[in-house]
Order: sequence, then C-alpha cells, then structure tokens
Amino acid sequence: MRGSQRTAALLLDGNSTSAPRRFRGAEGRTVRLLAHWTSLLLLASIAWFVVLVQRDVRAGAFDRIDTTRSRLDHGPGWVDPRWEQEIAWSLAAFEDVDPEDRAGVEAIAASLADLSFVERVGDATVSWPDGLRIRVRLREPVACIQVGRQYLTVAADGTVLSGRWSAPPACGSGWLPLVRRPPGEDAAPQPGEVLRGPVVEDGLAVAASLWEQMDARHLARLGRIAIDTLHSREATADDPGCVLYLEERRVVYFGRTPNLDEPGETPVPIKWASLSTALDRLEDAGGEAVDWDFTDVRWDHPQIELRGAAEAEPR
Repeated sequence: MRGSQRTAALLLDGNSTSAPRRFRGAEGRTVRLLAHWTSLLLLASIAWFVVLVQRDVRAGAFDRIDTTRSRLDHGPGWVDPRWEQEIAWSLAAFEDVDPEDRAGVEAIAASLADLSFVERVGDATVSWPDGLRIRVRLREPVACIQVGRQYLTVAADGTVLSGRWSAPPACGSGWLPLVRRPPGEDAAPQPGEVLRGPVVEDGLAVAASLWEQMDARHLARLGRIAIDTLHSREATADDPGCVLYLEERRVVYFGRTPNLDEPGETPVPIKWASLSTALDRLEDAGGEAVDWDFTDVRWDHPQIELRGAAEAEPR
C-alpha cells in the first residue's frame, strides 16, 4: 500500500536567469544538480527524491553551481506540489557554489534537512555530466488533523508537514483519514512540530495500519473517515474504545489501537478484513446492495447493524 519509498529530483541550472523548474511527484527521493544542456535527459529515480542543481560549463570544465535553477524529480506516490517550491526557496538562498568547495556543497545539502517533509538527507555527490546530486528521503503522510477550517497532513511519527488543505486530501486510492485531537487543542502546530499525547499517537497508529492492511478497492469504497481515539485506552466489552466515523453516518467500533498491543485483542489485520467485508456488503448481496449503519470489528465474528434494523445481525 503506502509503505514504499518515493523518489524526486530538483534541478538547479548554471548561471541563468530563468525561473526554477517545477518539481514532479513520485516514490523515493534524490537531489541532483545537473548541467543545463543535459537537464532534459534526467529520468525520475525510484526510491529517493532527487534535487538537481545545474552547473555552467566554462572552457570545457564545470565552474559554478547556480542554486537558483533547480528541478525535483520523483517517482509515483503522494507529494504535496508545494514542497517543490519550498525546496527551490531553500536552495536559492545560497550563492553560486564552486563544485570543488566541499563545505559549500554539504551546506546546500544540509539545508534540506530543515524542511518539515524531509526525513533524511543522503550524501551530495558531484559527477559529470549531472553536476550535484543530493538524495533525500521524504516523510509520507498517513493522516491529517483539523485546524479551524483547514487541514494539515501528519506523518506516522507525528511530524506535521507543511501545506494546508481545505479538505482531507486524496491519497492514492483513498483519502488521508482525519485524526481527531483532544478537546481544547485548537492551536495550529508549526510545520516540523511533532505531535505528542496518547490521543493523537493512538489515532496515527490506526491510520498507519489502515494504509498497510486495506487494498486499493476497499480504500476507495471506505471514502473519507474520522478516527476518534479519545477513549481508545479505556476499551472494554461495553466501551468501544477507538471509533471510526465513515461517510453517510456509518460508525465502526474498532477497540484498542495497534500501538497498545493488548493481550487478547483481536489482531489488527482481522479488524480491517472485517471492515472490508462490511464494505463489500454495501455493493454485493445477490445483486442488491445491503446498507448498514454500524459494525463492530472488535471480535473474531463482528456484528453488523443493517440500516433501519432493530438489532445487530451476526456475520
């Protein structure tokens, strides 16, 4: 599902006055600095984002790295298109650099580590004919949080990523689930800030497991959801613990979250498989859809309450 690495490349040209080139989204990451006349030959990499900074060719030799012209190449996968511009701004803050100036080259690479969506920066290498290549691994969002009327994406480790959205954004075949924060936590966290606390941590654990366990077809059928883990650590036979709120007023009792690893808890893959089965029932029942209001996936044999039914129906 969404566990694969992503790749991208940012290209900075030689002493030219043209505007920075646009980045392209993908899986994995790498950063490269390419010579202007070879820039169109660059292919998207597979596992890293690549930032490419081009160099001038003077008297048959590389002379300077122009940080105002760049390109971000990347493979398939979710990337906020605004991240491209953030990388360009970060690199353009540097003066032209001599490719033989190792300290200057490493300073350019190190600047990328300050971006909220960059998880790791690899080595910066200078090579003919590409120029400077900097491989970087990007963080991958698994959920979002709501701040006022906007939404911020969040990585599995709780890092808030830059970029605001008017609604939970689409991601692959589904949408980033909304993780509800505790009551009273309305302040907007800054990009790069790491969210802490059991409620958010439990919610992100559920979101991460969703992407790991559900296939593309069921993710699409699931639609936008909200994850409420306010009482996830108080789950009992009578308390549902984590609750998922689906579109069309459907509710799912999920129990304890994956990060708690409670003895006797129904394995997480079984919970998601039970929800997938419930989603299938919305489309397939002898050629007629069977609608439901509620399903409880906390047990090996979950219950489904059909829409309008008086009692829950055992599966």
